[in-house]
Amino acid sequence: KTLSRTRNVAVLAQTEQELLDAPARPRGARGGGHSSGRHSRAAVASASQTSQTRKRLASALRRLQVAGLRARGWSPLGDGLRRVYRRGRRAMPVATQPSSEQLHAWRRHVKRYWHLLETFEPVNPRRLRPCVRQARILSDVLGREHDLSLLEAKLKRREDRRSPTDARTLAKISQRRTKLARKALAIGRRLYAAKPRQIEADLRRDWERWMARRRA
Repeated sequence: KTLSRTRNVAVLAQTEQELLDAPARPRGARGGGHSSGRHSRAAVASASQTSQTRKRLASALRRLQVAGLRARGWSPLGDGLRRVYRRGRRAMPVATQPSSEQLHAWRRHVKRYWHLLETFEPVNPRRLRPCVRQARILSDVLGREHDLSLLEAKLKRREDRRSPTDARTLAKISQRRTKLARKALAIGRRLYAAKPRQIEADLRRDWERWMARRRA
């Protein structure tokens, strides 16, 4: 959150550049054709927040190092898995044309589930690797939709000085956001098709077999 402004400035510039069909840097790279001037100054200015970010990360690390587990075995793992999966399933929009706010809220739960699956992948890579990949793709699609919604809001705010290029860009944004939302919902229906109890039961079986092999 501390560095979100820096991230948004860089991503907005890159997203606008991609929509204009200009040569773009790889996704995630800072800067771009439109990141000069005001954009780059804003990104550099927010670098002063890195000190605060470092302190927060160090504090989080200290808390994790002294954190104690109150329970062992599958029980706490299953409870956490079920909770994360259920929240993501419930957050999935039911409307065919969901708002960007709904999709962005859903993405937070998708990312938690994605990283949880990554943690458990070693217990059954053959079964879980496709699930991890599906969750990662879904998170990426939702992230691109959110980037476009931020750019759309930015262009709409400068209505009094909007150029013909801005109008064409807004049209492209609308089309792409619609496609991305449809793609996200299609992936989400597959990823969240099963009931939470079934997801937990399948993973518990994988985990118990993995633990038995480790003990052997």
